[in-house]
Amino acid sequence: MPMKEICFVVQVPLTERDYDRLGVERFSQRGYRVSFLDLTFFLNREVFEKKIITSMNYEYCCSINSQDDLDKFFAARKAQCWFLIDFTGRSESEVLLEKYLKDSKVIYGILCVNSIPRVRYQPLWQMVFSKKAWQRLRQLLQSKILPSLRKPLPVQFVIAGSLYDERKFPAMNENTKIIWAHTLDYDLFLDYRNHRDKPLIEGDYAVFLDEFFPYHPDFYLKGCPQNPFPSAEEYYDEMNRFFGIIERKLNLKVVIAAHPKSAYENMPSVFEGRTVIKGKTVDLVAHAQCVLCHGSTAVNFAVMFHKSLIFLLPARIKRQFYGRVIAAAANQFAHRPFDLSSIGLLDSQEVFKIDERAYERYKERFIKRRHTPQKPLADIVADVFDRIVNNEIEEQEMRRHEKESINR
Repeated sequence: MPMKEICFVVQVPLTERDYDRLGVERFSQRGYRVSFLDLTFFLNREVFEKKIITSMNYEYCCSINSQDDLDKFFAARKAQCWFLIDFTGRSESEVLLEKYLKDSKVIYGILCVNSIPRVRYQPLWQMVFSKKAWQRLRQLLQSKILPSLRKPLPVQFVIAGSLYDERKFPAMNENTKIIWAHTLDYDLFLDYRNHRDKPLIEGDYAVFLDEFFPYHPDFYLKGCPQNPFPSAEEYYDEMNRFFGIIERKLNLKVVIAAHPKSAYENMPSVFEGRTVIKGKTVDLVAHAQCVLCHGSTAVNFAVMFHKSLIFLLPARIKRQFYGRVIAAAANQFAHRPFDLSSIGLLDSQEVFKIDERAYERYKERFIKRRHTPQKPLADIVADVFDRIVNNEIEEQEMRRHEKESINR
């Protein structure tokens, strides 16, 4: 019988958050052993050396620190049929993995979910004179453009969620199967909808989708924009000024939905005494009167729970790449982000109105397509993988019978 193993390729150490949102327990209940191939050493050396992200202790997580480690990992699985799901963006890992994919029985695909709105880049004249733009161009050449000049190996499956995910599809052929599921956040929405816990906060409130902005580990990832704030104090001072104005205008207290990678327990005063809760973003959005945000994909929760949105644009990032990310997200709802000079114009009567068509359009583009199954992503994927495994068993049985017939 074929080994039922699913292995995720990751470019940063495995965290409990990714363990949960990738549905490891759910896959295990379906009879699959889930493993992780950690390529942090090759793809994000600074994260590896500085131990920026604390790794979860998981038995089947293999951290690759040398070419020999890769050889051993694939050699141990050379004779079996198994599934490899690339969670890195593929172009970064393809050069490392290509020879192994050609020589093994691995069924190889990519997880292509969690798209964001298309971002308007700088005008050409600004790019020509921008040192950072040239650095970014060099990084793109090294990590994406040069690898793409090689003829890529077509994937055997793509796990996708929404219409915008199609823009990131890798090389495919007529045999590539597209498994339509949804964004990873939708699993949390389904789980909450089935249990409906009591509100964590008494009374009416607005919730801020924190991004742990000055300290976020992504600032250390290869190819990611750099932190624009010279000091964390500058960012938090500006955000608290935003919150004070909003609280007065809307007569609502602001509650902070702390980012999963945040460490506010070590900095309790940064939000000036406001309630900070980590690991409960879904619950907080579900019962909020409105949602304050930058450009996080957690905007998905506001759409799923039908909450009005207020986009906040700190001055320091207005002309940075992430400023354009925030503007692109707001534009999906025909909104403009507020900065400190405009937040005072916030209309308390208009802010709670929702454009139904814009929300439905956003859901289709970035969360899930219409008519796709409303069940956990792991179950949708396992249903397809089960059929592949059963076909493999049937083929093995046919080969065994043919061999027995020849021997007779």
